[in-house]
Amino acid sequence: MGWLEFAVIVGCCLVGFIIMNAVIDARRAKAEGQQKDRDAKKQSSGSKEEDPTKKTDDRQRRSSPPRAWWETLNVDKNASTEQIKTAFRKEISKYHPDRVEGLGVELRELADRMAKEVNHAYTLAKQQRGFK
Repeated sequence: MGWLEFAVIVGCCLVGFIIMNAVIDARRAKAEGQQKDRDAKKQSSGSKEEDPTKKTDDRQRRSSPPRAWWETLNVDKNASTEQIKTAFRKEISKYHPDRVEGLGVELRELADRMAKEVNHAYTLAKQQRGFK
C-alpha cells in the first residue's frame, strides 16, 4: 500500500468521524430542546406531572393487592405455630442477600421487597396467634 492509498483511507476516516460527530450533536441538541419544551409546558401549566418511572411503579403496586399473611408464607390459615415458623424460614431464605448477591440490581431490589413482605407477614402471624 502506497502513501496515496494510506492518505485516502485516513482522509475518509476523518470525514466519516466529522459527519458522525455532527449527526450525534444534532440529535443531542434536538433531545435537549424537547426536554426544555416539556419542562416549560410543565411549569406554565402549573400541574405536577410525575415522571414515567414513578407511574409504572405505582401501577405495579396497585396491580397486586396485598396478600394475607398465610398466603405470603404459603401455609394454611389454621396452620400451627411450628408450621408458620418453618414456612417463614423457608420463604425468607429465598430472598436472603447472600443468595441474591450475584443477581442484577432490579432483582436484588425485588428480593429486598419480598423479604420485607415475608417479614411483615410473619409479624402479623405472630401478633394474631400470640407467639414469639
